[in-house]
Amino acid sequence: MDINIRIGEVLRRGRLMSLATIDESGPWVSDLIYVHDDSFCLYWISRVGRRHSLAIASHPHAACSITIEKLKKDLGLQMEGKAQQLNAAPVVADAYWKKRGAPKVPISDEHAWYQFTPTKIELLDEKNFGVVKQEYTPNS
Repeated sequence: MDINIRIGEVLRRGRLMSLATIDESGPWVSDLIYVHDDSFCLYWISRVGRRHSLAIASHPHAACSITIEKLKKDLGLQMEGKAQQLNAAPVVADAYWKKRGAPKVPISDEHAWYQFTPTKIELLDEKNFGVVKQEYTPNS
């Protein structure tokens, strides 16, 4: 079983990620609709004034999880990496609007695109690997 293929499947099947950030008040988790690219980077739109967006500006180290299945056999990802605000819409912008089920609209100055670039990915795929997490390091 190719771990890259399984990671891609989880990212395609998922809709929400739980993004963990940290700021001066401590840790914070936000659920966000995301899309991904072929390098497993995640993209989303958020208001720039939200707590997680402000945290990213000062503390870009972040983590996220995506859970697909919990009832039968666990399937999901845990990721660690860096988050950043983008200056322009990513190439996956059309896929984002399709996933949201909304027409593509220009975003206001109150919103921005963000990117999460993973430095470590752990796949939990109980059906194929039991309870042993499979670790993947991008670009290794």
